[in-house]
Amino acid sequence: MGIIIAGILKVAPEDRDKVMTSISPLNEESRKEPGCQRYDWSPDYHDPEMIYVFEAWDDEESLAGHFSSDAYWRTRGIFEKIRVIESEIYKYQTDLRGPVYDEEGRPRSDFFSTS
Repeated sequence: MGIIIAGILKVAPEDRDKVMTSISPLNEESRKEPGCQRYDWSPDYHDPEMIYVFEAWDDEESLAGHFSSDAYWRTRGIFEKIRVIESEIYKYQTDLRGPVYDEEGRPRSDFFSTS
């Protein structure tokens, strides 16, 4: 079982680039934590307020470790200093995964593989 964290943060346009610069080294630290598969916070280049959050963790234990890490708390500190307009970040438990494209390169919506 894995855990996906996905969502959005909206901040004032004048804060977004400053936030992205500030959290970039913290994201790098988080990527090195045990159980972290992906850790990506990305600006939307069409919406100057939007930041997309995407993380993948091995399990609850690794996510709990992240929530107690220095990088996590320093990231939270950055967002406490600015006005967050909107925040919708959710966690998803994954029990099954599969490739989007089959062997012939066709996109598939069904789970044709459990690897």
